Amino acid sequence: MKETYRSENDFLLSAVRHGDQKAFDTLFRKYYPMLCAYGHRFVDLEDAEEIVEDSLLWIWENRETLVIESSLSSYLFQNGVPQGFKQTRAYRRHPTG
Repeated sequence: MKETYRSENDFLLSAVRHGDQKAFDTLFRKYYPMLCAYGHRFVDLEDAEEIVEDSLLWIWENRETLVIESSLSSYLFQNGVPQGFKQTRAYRRHPTG
């Protein structure tokens, strides 16, 4: 049965889940600048870049079991990446070392 996609993001996410490195690269290039700009509102740019890279890498490493019930964009901006920003701010308030 042929898969149907509602959007380019659905297609990219499906391709990433199937291990398509080029699709992941496209996803990365598409979202990285926007997510870094979003994160820079909460942390310095260097931290934002690191958090975004880690979050997107986590998606690649967990692609086979990843469950996204909303859109990819909603997931990235509301669930996945913001957790890293929250953790960084909490660490700065209460460093453990």
